[in-house]
Amino acid sequence: MNREKRLKELKRVFTTPENLLRPSEFKTWEELHKYIDRLVGRPTMTHEFAFPDLLYNEIVSGVPGNPLGEALVRATKLTKEKKAIIITPEEAEGIPLGFKVVGKLDLSKKQEEDK
Repeated sequence: MNREKRLKELKRVFTTPENLLRPSEFKTWEELHKYIDRLVGRPTMTHEFAFPDLLYNEIVSGVPGNPLGEALVRATKLTKEKKAIIITPEEAEGIPLGFKVVGKLDLSKKQEEDK
């Protein structure tokens, strides 16, 4: 698929109600997620789906952006405190142990500086 067709298809996937997409097209969430990965041209993370315009821009430009960073900043701006904690799953020898904090984002100070 060329960029234009991939963009059109990704927009269709994001704007079609879920009950109309599955199970007729995608039997599982994983199938849908892998399809989106193919359309974007790289592995995506589910939080990126909250800001599809970033993914659209990647397809149009052909240049991978920093969707993880931009999505985190946008999501943080939506919180009341303008703060976020970045976590990742933790496991040992294939056994899930929970999550660990790998970063913090605090935009509240930047907001005060901008005033």
